[in-house]
Amino acid sequence: MKRPDCCGIILAFVMTAFWDVILRLFAEEKIKLLGIENISWVKTLKPYFAEHTLLAAALIAGFVGGIAYWLIYSFDHPSFKNRFVFSIYVFIVSSALGWPMRVTGLFPKLEKYYYGPLPITTIFSDGFSGVVVAMTIFIIRRAPLRKA
Repeated sequence: MKRPDCCGIILAFVMTAFWDVILRLFAEEKIKLLGIENISWVKTLKPYFAEHTLLAAALIAGFVGGIAYWLIYSFDHPSFKNRFVFSIYVFIVSSALGWPMRVTGLFPKLEKYYYGPLPITTIFSDGFSGVVVAMTIFIIRRAPLRKA
């Protein structure tokens, strides 16, 4: 078992919170792009976001993203060097993380507005969200830093 880096956990927290804000804007139809705002799992989140402030929903998402990062990077395998294999692994871990969120009762509004109405779809949307965050982190970490 390997120890995940703290900077990575913080970056995952921030990026997950950022994408949650973007998701909120799609759910509230403030952003319309390629029909994303009409996807069932995006539309079903509108009442969830109506019951949370922007910050509260982003903090919940960021917290879950940090936990997902910790779980993902706690294990290492030579095949993870392949980006496709690693993306599948991220998808599986992110999908699996939705299960305790559903059954623990710690997130009753997510259960009411997201997991309850779309029990199967959310497995895929949670996995997809994890891959989007992982790709964002990958791009940020590969970006050249400019010296001032």
